[in-house]
Amino acid sequence: MRLKAQLQQYARVGSLDPRIDDLYAIMADALPTRATVDWIAALSKRDVPCSEVNLLHDLLVDPHLNDVGFFDVDEGFPADILRMLPQPVEFGGIERSADRAPAAVGADTRAVLRGCDLSEQEIDDLVAAGAAADAVKPNTRSGAAA
Repeated sequence: MRLKAQLQQYARVGSLDPRIDDLYAIMADALPTRATVDWIAALSKRDVPCSEVNLLHDLLVDPHLNDVGFFDVDEGFPADILRMLPQPVEFGGIERSADRAPAAVGADTRAVLRGCDLSEQEIDDLVAAGAAADAVKPNTRSGAAA
């Protein structure tokens, strides 16, 4: 097998670094010669760690992710939230807590701007000009609630 002979020169420790570009070129030629499922079977048989690289849209229809409810939306979230991701890490000694639904756009605007020492009139002016969103007062510039 030609590929096996080509790769044999990289089997020695320390021989890979100086010729990594050559190895990548060999792999670039070899990988398209088999289907992904065939590569995974061949590499798994030899106990070589491997997996398919998915596109983002593939993840949404992945059977395992759907079986474990990976993208499920918790109760109490707005209907326009279509999917959620679980927390990616857990820390020992810290109790896990459920995510909260996001606040409405502008829900914290006034508190944040007050914290920046803006007066209520200055905040009203920013909202009226459309420079800040306010969940309570409508944005008079666009005529719609922010």
